[in-house]
Amino acid sequence: MKDKDIWEQVFSNIPMEWKEVSPTDSMLFCLDYFQKHNVESVLDLGCGVGIWSVFLAKNGISVKGVDFSKNAIEYAKNWAKEEKVRALFDYSDLVNHSFKKESFDGVVASKILDNISRFKLSEVSQQIESNLNDGGILFCVFNPYLNETDREKLMKSDNPTKGITHTVYKDEELEKIFPELNLLEFRIFEHGFRGLIWQKEENTAANNV
Repeated sequence: MKDKDIWEQVFSNIPMEWKEVSPTDSMLFCLDYFQKHNVESVLDLGCGVGIWSVFLAKNGISVKGVDFSKNAIEYAKNWAKEEKVRALFDYSDLVNHSFKKESFDGVVASKILDNISRFKLSEVSQQIESNLNDGGILFCVFNPYLNETDREKLMKSDNPTKGITHTVYKDEELEKIFPELNLLEFRIFEHGFRGLIWQKEENTAANNV
């Protein structure tokens, strides 16, 4: 099965409990970081059913989410409508979405960038940088580092997403993924998930004109 087919299957029967789960440490840290940096608009890449999008929107941030799962996007749209929050969603891949020419104060990419190939990441990273305003914040969450033994266990498990692309990055590799952005922080969150925060430099030349 292709990645898209697997995710469509995962999101074909979404438990109501997903709406009731408390925000994770990474989500709370992200919100606090965005608020301290006056982030008012966010692009949520690989938004899934909208857990991050709805959370951020409920806290006053204007959000636009992108995901290639039609089931997930329909769910996210309905959830945002129920919550009466400012969140729009596009059923698309991470590059050719309808928001690609827009700019945002922040971009969230939670547990998505290591579920694409290294080649695809190069293309996605360029689009992310294009979407960020000068001084904008990129907040990424990557899966825990898995050694070969851990990867073999995952492949033999009953995890419904075990067949998806899973690119393994060492910590030092993650720090170099966005060479055009300034790495501000590297933190370990719940269950070993790795959070990295970058900032796009201010265009001082333009500001001095």
